Amino acid sequence: MKCSIENCPGEYQEQFISQVFTRHGESIVIENIPAKVCDLCGDTVLDWAAVERLWQTLDNQPKPRKFLPVYSYTAIPV
Repeated sequence: MKCSIENCPGEYQEQFISQVFTRHGESIVIENIPAKVCDLCGDTVLDWAAVERLWQTLDNQPKPRKFLPVYSYTAIPV
């Protein structure tokens, strides 16, 4: 499928992406979200079923399966 961004000649490719969400002041990373990503500009499109499942996941917040360190940009030395 052709990219929907004006003047972009790219094509959408099926991929799995990771996305960071902030909910109630906490950051949540969800991996392996099915998406269509433009091979040139990177525009990303989710289908409605994926969006509904994300909302359900965020509403029900299951116990995290992984933990990772989080760094604040302001704390990084120059």
